Amino acid sequence: MASPQRPTHRALLSRALDLANRPFQFGNERRIEIVVLAVLLLLLTMNVLPSFQSFFIGEDFGNWPLLRHPQPELIRTLFVPTTMFWRPVISLWSLVSAWLLPLDPALFHARNYVLTLACAALVYLILIRLAHSAVARLSGVAFFVISKVHITTIGCIEMIDSIATLLHVLCAIYFLIAYLRSGRRMFFWFCAISYTLAQI
Repeated sequence: MASPQRPTHRALLSRALDLANRPFQFGNERRIEIVVLAVLLLLLTMNVLPSFQSFFIGEDFGNWPLLRHPQPELIRTLFVPTTMFWRPVISLWSLVSAWLLPLDPALFHARNYVLTLACAALVYLILIRLAHSAVARLSGVAFFVISKVHITTIGCIEMIDSIATLLHVLCAIYFLIAYLRSGRRMFFWFCAISYTLAQI
């Protein structure tokens, strides 16, 4: 008995394009899905409440005066590779946060929390185009929101690198799907820019 043939890469790509081209319909089932999604985001909020209530490393802002009043040497590090861990985009996230936000740990926890919500929303928007089943879409978001890693990434105010990198990667995936769906070169460049930001 012949074994069934595995789908080719072209067939898989064709199916992905078919899913990406499905119109977004806002019927009764979609409304129920949105309600479940809101419950999942509420679950995420309850999951990370300890991040706002406990003291984490970095909340004394010991080294933040250097960021709030940066010397020319510090600004130069954004553009010149200094170590193997050189991440100018992440450094820019930290500098802009230090300039715009008062030195209140709650505000930095809130910044990380809002960015995490944005990531959860992007996960859902991506799954809308990749998964035909509402159960599959909501399961993907559920696995994201119940992760205990959010307690650390939201609790430690200096861990903007993890959240920002994830945000850029999800944006790259979303714009890639938008490009495959519409063929508009604008989305291709958005994808390329987001992917580059995720790398640096």
